[in-house]
Amino acid sequence: MSRHRFLTLGYRKEDNSIEEKLEPTPKQLQALYRRCVAVSNLMQPINVVRMDERSKRIFVLIGDTIEVEIFPNGEVFVK
Repeated sequence: MSRHRFLTLGYRKEDNSIEEKLEPTPKQLQALYRRCVAVSNLMQPINVVRMDERSKRIFVLIGDTIEVEIFPNGEVFVK
């Protein structure tokens, strides 16, 4: 059995404290969706999608070299 139990409001850590679930903003979701559709139309793999807990930014690794950063206001930065 897993050491973590998932709850509606977040998850219970090993020390029994509850941490809030990290949720993207609607603008971030819209920007992420658009990028994912564009990338899949180009037949490129989306290798990693992760949300940074501190900065609240979404990071996407496309292929081996393209990095996309989506800010909470929906702005997109491509490296």
